Amino acid sequence: MNFSTLSMPPQADEDRFRALMDIVPHLVWMAGPDKRCIYFNHEWLKFTGRPVAKELGHGWTDNIHVDDVKRWVATYEQAFQAHRPFSIEYRLRRHDGAYRWLLHTANPMFSRAKDVFEGYIGACVDITDRKSVEEDLREARVKFRAESELRTNEALLRAVFASLYGNVAVVDREGCIISANGAWTQFARYTTGFSKEACLGANYLDMCRRAAAAGDRSAAAAVNGIESVLLAHAPGYSQEYSCPSEHGPWYELVIVPLRRPEGGALIFHIDVTSRVRAEGEAQRLRNELSHVTRVSILGELVASLAHELNQPLTAILSNTQAALRLLGKGASAPAELREILEDIAMDDQRAGEIIRRLRQLTRKGEFVLQHIDVNQLVREVYGLLESDSLIRRVPMECRFGPDLPPVLGDRIQLEQVLLNLMVNGLESMKDLPQDGNLRLVVSTRRASEASIIVAVKDRGIGVTPDKQGSIFKPFFSTKPDGMGMGLSICRTIVLAHNGRIGVSNNPDGGATFEVELPTTREVSSGSG
Repeated sequence: MNFSTLSMPPQADEDRFRALMDIVPHLVWMAGPDKRCIYFNHEWLKFTGRPVAKELGHGWTDNIHVDDVKRWVATYEQAFQAHRPFSIEYRLRRHDGAYRWLLHTANPMFSRAKDVFEGYIGACVDITDRKSVEEDLREARVKFRAESELRTNEALLRAVFASLYGNVAVVDREGCIISANGAWTQFARYTTGFSKEACLGANYLDMCRRAAAAGDRSAAAAVNGIESVLLAHAPGYSQEYSCPSEHGPWYELVIVPLRRPEGGALIFHIDVTSRVRAEGEAQRLRNELSHVTRVSILGELVASLAHELNQPLTAILSNTQAALRLLGKGASAPAELREILEDIAMDDQRAGEIIRRLRQLTRKGEFVLQHIDVNQLVREVYGLLESDSLIRRVPMECRFGPDLPPVLGDRIQLEQVLLNLMVNGLESMKDLPQDGNLRLVVSTRRASEASIIVAVKDRGIGVTPDKQGSIFKPFFSTKPDGMGMGLSICRTIVLAHNGRIGVSNNPDGGATFEVELPTTREVSSGSG
């Protein structure tokens, strides 16, 4: 029912007007200029099931839904201030307690004689069914939009998943493969070993267990890693393994947990053959360069070594000649002869030991780990450089820390590091005047429970601040004729032993090079 702007009916016609409104199939109401309702038709009272006395005034608003009252009051107040028609949708409680949606329209009433505002007349229509249809349509649109976005996201995820580098599969919390990219399918089809049956629906964890039971150590490690991730005992896992074939490829297995309530994980098999081969080639080249450097350093020691060897050999010759002279004279001197022959044996052993060390240091071989007494290592290098120290007139001193634990490393390579640092220390003092304080001090001490330090301290010219950051870089040298590889190789060897090397200037002149090496306990725990 549509009300245009109405005039208040004359008093004589009011009864006729109310009778007419009672037969209208809509909920009709009237309000005076004071905003209080003065009339409700029969259809309204039938809808609410309340007597008219409770509806008059503002009593009818008790039936408005609590969520709609504030909005209704604001609309009602604004309409009375502007004297303009208004409409609003709100929920009103029916006689059975159910709330129904009503479309409420109202128009102002004016006196015919004086055009004075005399209130509002309005009508309400039940639109609950229409609202239900609209709500269903809205939910359908939302659902359609969500499904469309889901399909788009799924297509995008499939595209991203298919483009991932490496062989990738998704497993559930039990280890069953629920998705895989194309590369995984090819990997499972052509790779020998426990992965060849890894297709969709298969239990990858069970396959790893069977391979481990058959003696595959890589599979046994993979089982522990996958179980740790699936049980949320570890944030991730990775390992490298070789796949036996004609070309012997290497793969890296990476397990990444899925951050979702259902659990599961992403499994990557990434081909790292090129990197492994490159690392092997780099290690081979480092060994070659290390060997060249050792030979180069020994070339500088040839003169002193020749002198060192000449002394015991001369002593052997002298003692032998003396013994021959005594025997030739027929003299009976068994005690003196015994001492001479003992000296011969000791000098011969000394010469043999020097030659053995020389051959060992120039030996070319692979990285061999063994438990090493650092103090003994310093003594051996000290013995090699003792004659060189005498020739240069620079005394050497050793200060050994007590009860040092052994380190795990390659003896030859660590000897090379110490030999290089000590030769550099002697070189730095070769042109300095003898003042009684000029000496090379090699000391060992415990840095912590997990590491020890070998320090080589000289009284040379030191290292200028602008060179301290570059002194361990390849091809950087402070010597006019230096190759710039000695300290660089020292740093590489120390890092390969999980150690640290550094240099600092001494307050009283010269520099100190420190090599920190982990003890065998630290190395073994770190490698595990």
